[in-house]
Amino acid sequence: MASDVTSLTRYALNADIDQAYHDAHVKWGALNEAPVDFMHADATDLSAFTRRGGKIILFHGVSDPVFSVLDTIRWLQAVDRHEHGTSARFLTFYAVPGMNHGRGGPATDRFDLFSSLVAWREKGVAPGPVTATAGDETPWPGRTRLLCPYPQWPHALAGDPERASSSVCR
Repeated sequence: MASDVTSLTRYALNADIDQAYHDAHVKWGALNEAPVDFMHADATDLSAFTRRGGKIILFHGVSDPVFSVLDTIRWLQAVDRHEHGTSARFLTFYAVPGMNHGRGGPATDRFDLFSSLVAWREKGVAPGPVTATAGDETPWPGRTRLLCPYPQWPHALAGDPERASSSVCR
């Protein structure tokens, strides 16, 4: 089914939104929780995590059909308010244009943030711009784009528009 590009469209056109909303609020399972009970990030006090030197790198597909990137940005802003404007010392976020939920979509969704996390935590090297690549199954295999740590966004420079090197984060 994953190779059938029409499956998501068929699902979207036939989905019963009222039923899906109801189902998302039904408590069940060993924890007696509904899916919506644990699907939002609302904790803004991450001090126990940061006291141990914790670092977080988040990414979110801008075309995620499940969660809005705007909700993630609102949470980031709330954490930053809680931290009096200093959350960048432990929290970095990348919005990935065109990417769906976790991967896929019309996007450059191949990138390595784990190496950035390791370098940040173990060597103190804060994350910076990351080059993302489109996979072979996309209409633009090998295309690269620049992912910027929020609140920066890529801005085009002169050069090949299909290459990340033709952009800068500002």
